[in-house]
Amino acid sequence: MKECPVCRRCFPDEISHCPQDGDENAPSLSGEPTLDARYLLERRLGQGGMGVVFQARHIFLKTSHAIKVIIPDLVGNDPMLTTRFRQEALAAAAIRHQNIIAVTDFGVARGTMPFLVMEFVKGRSLQDILAKEGAMPPQRAWEFISAIAAGVGAAHRQNIVHRDLKPLNIMVQDDVPIAEGVKILDFGLAKIKSGDLLGSFVQAQTSGLMGSPFYMAPEQWSDEEPDARADIYSLGIILYQMLAGEVPFKGSSIPSIMKKHLTLPPPSFQSKGVSVPPAIEAVVRHCLEKEVSARIESIPAFLRELHAALNSSPVVASALRETVSMDPNRTMAAAPTTPIKEVPNLSATATQPPGAQDTNFGTSFGSIAGAVSDTQLDKDVKEQERNRREQEQQEKFERMALQAKELEDRLERLSGSMPPALDPEATHVQSSATSPELAGGVSVGPRKPMIVEFGAKRKGPPALLFIGAAVAVLVLAGLGISAYLVYRSQSNPVNPGPTPTPVVPAKTKADLVAIEGGSFLMGRKTGPPQETPAHPVIVQQFLMDRTEVTNTEYAEFVNEGKHAKPSHWPGTRPPFGQELWPVVNVSFDDVNAFAAWRSKRDGVSYRLPTEQEWEYAARNGERSDLYPWGSDWRDNFAVLQEATPAPVGSRPDGKNRWGVFDLIGNVWEWTSSRVSAYPGNRTEVPASTQDWVTIRGGCYVSDPGKSDAPVSSCMREFVPPSTRTTLLGFRLVRDGP
Repeated sequence: MKECPVCRRCFPDEISHCPQDGDENAPSLSGEPTLDARYLLERRLGQGGMGVVFQARHIFLKTSHAIKVIIPDLVGNDPMLTTRFRQEALAAAAIRHQNIIAVTDFGVARGTMPFLVMEFVKGRSLQDILAKEGAMPPQRAWEFISAIAAGVGAAHRQNIVHRDLKPLNIMVQDDVPIAEGVKILDFGLAKIKSGDLLGSFVQAQTSGLMGSPFYMAPEQWSDEEPDARADIYSLGIILYQMLAGEVPFKGSSIPSIMKKHLTLPPPSFQSKGVSVPPAIEAVVRHCLEKEVSARIESIPAFLRELHAALNSSPVVASALRETVSMDPNRTMAAAPTTPIKEVPNLSATATQPPGAQDTNFGTSFGSIAGAVSDTQLDKDVKEQERNRREQEQQEKFERMALQAKELEDRLERLSGSMPPALDPEATHVQSSATSPELAGGVSVGPRKPMIVEFGAKRKGPPALLFIGAAVAVLVLAGLGISAYLVYRSQSNPVNPGPTPTPVVPAKTKADLVAIEGGSFLMGRKTGPPQETPAHPVIVQQFLMDRTEVTNTEYAEFVNEGKHAKPSHWPGTRPPFGQELWPVVNVSFDDVNAFAAWRSKRDGVSYRLPTEQEWEYAARNGERSDLYPWGSDWRDNFAVLQEATPAPVGSRPDGKNRWGVFDLIGNVWEWTSSRVSAYPGNRTEVPASTQDWVTIRGGCYVSDPGKSDAPVSSCMREFVPPSTRTTLLGFRLVRDGP
C-alpha cells in the first residue's frame, strides 16, 4: 500500500502518483489497502505510539470508521500480541456509552498486525478547544467534565481503568450538544501499551508506566497498580487546566514533572491569575491528593462534590469532610474537623457555673472540672489538633520520601531502556493545538556526588546516569509523548503532514575536522573538585568527528561486523525516527570494537579521544573558552534539559571554532582516559575505581543552571567501562595530519 504525502490518501502499490495532488506516493503498510476483505483504508489520520490510524469505509455497508492498526515494530515483537490485543479489544467493545468511542470490530491483518475498528468522529479534540478558548468559566467547564466523567464512570463500572486520560484523548463532535458530543478515545487499550503490570508489549524495555506525564497520578510513577482513583486524578488535572488555562505541574523535563506530581501541591488558581470559587477549588484539590486514600473515591462522588460546589452548597466529601475551607499553601483541601479530646464527661461539668455541685462525680471531681475554663479547653484542643496535623504532615512527607527512593532504585535497575521517537497518539481527527509546554519546571533533581572522592564525602555513582535511567523509562512510559510535546512547543501546524520516512544512506562516510595542536589551560580554578585546578596541557594536531557517531553508522557496524546491537533497538536497525540520533547504550568495549571496524573499513586508524584532546577541542584550543561557542553562556546552543536526544548537529550555533557540533549536551561522550585527579589535586583515586573511564560533555538532561556542577566544556565524570546508558555515546578521532 502507498500513501500520498500531501493528502495522505491510500492507494494500491501500482498507483505511483496521487490522482488529486500529483505527488509521488510513498510506501506505507505492506499489502493492499483492504483489511480483512471488508475495510478499505481511505486516508491516514495520524500515527501514534502503538500504530497508525486510518479513516476507512466498510466495503459492503458503506459506513465510515476509524481503524487503528497496531504495528509490532513500534511496540515490540511480543509473541502474545494477538492474544492480548483480543482480550483488550473485547473489553473495549463491551463498554457501551454515548461518551465513549464505540468499538465495533477487530481483527488481525496480514497475520501480524492487529487492528481495531471504531466509530468515526468528526470534530475537535479537547486540546484544540482549550488552546483556542483558554481558561473557561466554571459552568462551561462543568459541561465538558460532567460528560467526560459520565463516560469514565461507565468504564469503571466494568472495572476498566483508562490510565491515560488527557485532552488529546477526548474528542468533541461538531454540531452536537456537548453532553452527547464528548467522546473518550482508547478505552481498553491502556493495558496493551506497557510492561508486565499492564499487559506487556515492551516488557523488557519499559517500567510498566503508562500515561502522559502532565496528567499521571503519583501512583502511576511507581509499581502500584492504579485503580479508578488514578483516572479521577487525571480528571482533576483536566478540570484544573480548563479553569486555569494550563496544567498545574509543568517542567523542563520528565523527571521535573514527576517530582512535582510526587511532592508539590497544585498552585492556587489565584497564583495563576484566575478567580475560582473556593468550593470548586476544594474539589479540584480533593481530586489531586497525592495519597490515593485521601482522594475522591469514585466518579459519582466526584460529580456530587463538583455539582454541590457549583451550586454553592456544602460539599459532602467524606465522613471527615463535612464542609471545606481552602488554604492555598496546603496540599489537601482540608475540612474543619471536629476536635476530639477524650476527657471523661468533662463537658458535663465544664459548662456549669464555678463552684456548682457535680451530682454525678462528687465534690472533688466537680471542683477540678469547674476550674477548667472554656478558654483553657479550647487552647488544649487546638494544641492537640495542631500536633496531630503536624504529625500527619510529617508522616506524609516520610511516605513520599520512601516512594521517591523506591522509584529511584527501580529506575536504576532499568537504566538500559531507550526512549522511542514516536508521534503522539493520533485518533480520528488530527489535533492542531499545542500541548502543555515543557517549560518553567524545577531542576531534574539534586545532583548526587561522583564515585571518586573529590573533596569531603563525595561517594556514590554518577547521579546523571541514574537520572538518565529515569528519563529513559518515563519517556518510554509516555510512548513518545514527550518527544511530541517538545516538537509541538516549537511549532503549531494547522494541518500537520504525514510522518516522514527518514532517508537513511546506504553507506556512511566518516566526516572529520582537523584540529591544529597547541597548548591551553585545562580545567578551571573555580568549579567542582574534579575540574580543579587549572593546569597547562600541550595537545598535538588531530582530526575529530564533526558529530557524535549516529545510530545509522553504528547499524552498519552491527550488521557488517556481526556485533551485538544496543539493547533498546527492536532489531538490527535503530528505532524508527532515531536514525540520526547519537548512538547510546554502548560500553567502552563496544566503542573500541567500532573504532577497530571503522579503521579497517577506511584504511586509517581511529580511536577515542583523550580527555585532553576532547577538552582542547571543546574550549577552542588556546582560547580556553568555557563553551564551544565562546566565553559566555547562550541559551539553546546545546541540547540540554530535553526529554530525548536530538539529531546530531541540530544546534549549529553551538559548534566550536573548527565546526565540531554537540561538544556540550545531547549525550555524554566516552574518552580513552582513565579516572584521574588533575596535577595539584590531592584526591586519591580508590583502587576499586582505577579502571574507570572519563566521560565528558554533559547530556540532554543536564541542567545548565546547577550551581554545584554548572554545564561547561570542563564537565567530567567517571564510570565503569561496562556502563551502558541512554545518556552516553561517543565520537572518534585520528592522529593528524
